Amino acid sequence: MSTIAVVGGTGPQGKGLACRFARGGHDVVLGSRDGARVAQAADELAARLGGTRRHGRRGGERGGRD
Repeated sequence: MSTIAVVGGTGPQGKGLACRFARGGHDVVLGSRDGARVAQAADELAARLGGTRRHGRRGGERGGRD
C-alpha cells in the first residue's frame, strides 16, 4: 500500500480522513503546525484502530524517522 499525508491532520476532517485511509491499509502521515497536537492526534488514531504509533516527528522537522 501507499503512504498518504494528511495536511491538517489534527482537525476533525483530517482525523476522519486519516482513520479511513489507515483502515484501508495505507500508512498515514499526519501534518500539523503544532507538534503536541499532532502527537495527540496520532495517539488517538492508534488507539481507535487498536494499533500503536510506529513513528512520529514534530512539525517543521525533516529527515529520518524517529
